[in-house]
Amino acid sequence: MMTDSGALGRPTWVEVNLDCIASNVNLAKTIVGDRTRIMAVVKADAYGHGAVQTAQTALRHGASYLSVALVEEGVALREAGIRAPILVMGTSAAGLACDIVKHDLTATVVSYQSAVALSDAAIKHGRQVKVHVKVDTGMSRLGQPPEEALKLTRQIVNLPGVKVEGLYTHFPCADTDMQMTCRQLKEFRGLVLRARTEGVDVALCHAANSAALIRMPGARLDMVRLGIAMYGLSPLGTVPLGPEWKPALSFHTRVSFVKKVREGTCVGYGSRYITETDALIATLPVGYADGYSRSLSNKGEVLIQGRRYPVAGNICMDQLMIVGRSDDAIEVGDEAILIGSQNGDAIHAEDLARMAGTIAYETVCTIGKRVPRLYNGDAAHRCLNKVHDLPTYCV
Repeated sequence: MMTDSGALGRPTWVEVNLDCIASNVNLAKTIVGDRTRIMAVVKADAYGHGAVQTAQTALRHGASYLSVALVEEGVALREAGIRAPILVMGTSAAGLACDIVKHDLTATVVSYQSAVALSDAAIKHGRQVKVHVKVDTGMSRLGQPPEEALKLTRQIVNLPGVKVEGLYTHFPCADTDMQMTCRQLKEFRGLVLRARTEGVDVALCHAANSAALIRMPGARLDMVRLGIAMYGLSPLGTVPLGPEWKPALSFHTRVSFVKKVREGTCVGYGSRYITETDALIATLPVGYADGYSRSLSNKGEVLIQGRRYPVAGNICMDQLMIVGRSDDAIEVGDEAILIGSQNGDAIHAEDLARMAGTIAYETVCTIGKRVPRLYNGDAAHRCLNKVHDLPTYCV
């Protein structure tokens, strides 16, 4: 639920505007049309945004399927009262087959052995388990090549208690290599056609991640997997998306200490920053243990009173320092923006990713659990702690 940031013990927090997530899901639905379903990707605690809150919002605004990476992530959503279909995209040990069945999760299958384990669990519990067969068309991470995947699908369609609901693949270069991605799509569509021609009743075939959803209309198929773009972040490298996509997350802290120092003063571990003039040093109670990467040492910037201030020296585990002019009027308690906007300027997650030599996915996913998430927007009032009235979705 929404919380007053002033009530926090340690003045470091993340704000998630659920209206932005709602807007992004609505935009994706407009792009793909009514015939294509939206799977909201809420793995890794919804990329650091909060899985339950994001899932509730997405389901209310056009998504009809969810996906996670781990069985326990799916179980947590079920325990929160969410009844929409949930695909577990990672492989699961045979010992977790019963958990998948008991919690009505949809499993990714990449081998006959895993399908048999699911069949056995379904029989044991007197239920049916839905599975999606993963096809490897070029990422070499999970799944079988198209011919082997078709063979696997033929093998498992008649297993008792198992329903082959879907086939899917993944595009590793939809943001950089359209030629490779088009080749992957052609291979996958050929496999789907063969499976359906052979009478395999596969209801949901999906391939498009956020980048392909935006760039490749032909890849949208029966369903798209809306991941990073749902959070208003770019799947296209470190360049932010257009203004129609709204970043949902902002990262805040408050100045905890201020002092004026002389020219030649060392700052931080290793003395990697030395003031060139008389200066002001302000300390912020946030560090790499909170997910503000140490690789931003002497590179990062924060907004205070609408002005940009550079990070000075090595970022500590729990704190960092910024440097200003000696006559700057920074005071203890001033709000500092790590990600977000202030007085007409903005620091995007993609900006930090570029400085740190990484991607926006990592920038938001690594914001630590000890940083409270505060939810705002009208969608927060409608969704939070109201799981009982969520609609039930079924294929």
